[in-house]
Amino acid sequence: MKILFLLAFVFVTNLSSAGTWAIADGDSLSQGLNLLDKAESGNASLTKDEQLKAVAAASYIQGFFGACGIWDVWTSKPPFRFPKEGVSYYQFRKVVTKYLNDHPDRLHVQPFEGLVYLALRDAFPNPEYNYPEHRE
Repeated sequence: MKILFLLAFVFVTNLSSAGTWAIADGDSLSQGLNLLDKAESGNASLTKDEQLKAVAAASYIQGFFGACGIWDVWTSKPPFRFPKEGVSYYQFRKVVTKYLNDHPDRLHVQPFEGLVYLALRDAFPNPEYNYPEHRE
């Protein structure tokens, strides 16, 4: 599985450097994740263009998921805290997909990384973290 994501990352990076398949905002991330879900359902086939969008979104989420392990190193009170049992990549992706689908009014937000952060903060709040009064 890791090799598949590495190959996908290299492929998407090459396409993104040409400016073709980059995830640019919450809308493109949401579209890619929804296409990935559609492909996994087994009920639909994707066009080559849709496949590339799904791979770009999956690669981005895989990278963000891997980077989340750093939060506990940086601070003892991160804004979100995963359960002690851990979170799978699939669960992580589903949390982000649900947040984006539930908040279509925010899909234009840039940097869109903030949307992934908000999804994690809402799904896995840390009771020890002092959130600012205005959380959105």
